[in-house]
Amino acid sequence: MPGIKGNNQRFVEMKSGIKTISWCLLLLMSLLFVACRDDDDDISRKDLIGEWQCIHSKGYWKEDGVIEEEWDTNQPPRNSYENDYNMVGSSCIIYADGTYRFVLAPYSSSWVGEWKVSGNTLILLDDDGDVDEIYTVVSVNRNTLILDYSYREKDDGIWYEEYGRHTFSRTDN
Repeated sequence: MPGIKGNNQRFVEMKSGIKTISWCLLLLMSLLFVACRDDDDDISRKDLIGEWQCIHSKGYWKEDGVIEEEWDTNQPPRNSYENDYNMVGSSCIIYADGTYRFVLAPYSSSWVGEWKVSGNTLILLDDDGDVDEIYTVVSVNRNTLILDYSYREKDDGIWYEEYGRHTFSRTDN
């Protein structure tokens, strides 16, 4: 019965070929999935350029895992002793030339530097070109900018941690 054996052999070869094609397609699809980055996470520089004022601030300050200070407010601090982390009332001007000016309320102190964007990260550099602050841009549109800030370090055996989410409104419409 050479005909049946030949058909079986062709069936085995065809099955093997289908497996090879399936593996190749699977490999190709996984390469395409990995290679195609989601560009929606990238923030456009032009979306950030403008004058912004902080209208809401929420976050906490911890020492060794214990919350020492927590806030969730749309009211600016009344004085320099009330909540050092509340940014409500502070303003930031982000210029197209890659520089910025930040005015911290209620102190009226300000600082300037350069800024850059990497993915969804806003990096503020001080006037010496050193990294001053790093923010995650949660969202930005024509009128609203939401930034997350987090910081953690160990100093003299104590862990310090800060987290803040700050909502800014565009003031140069």
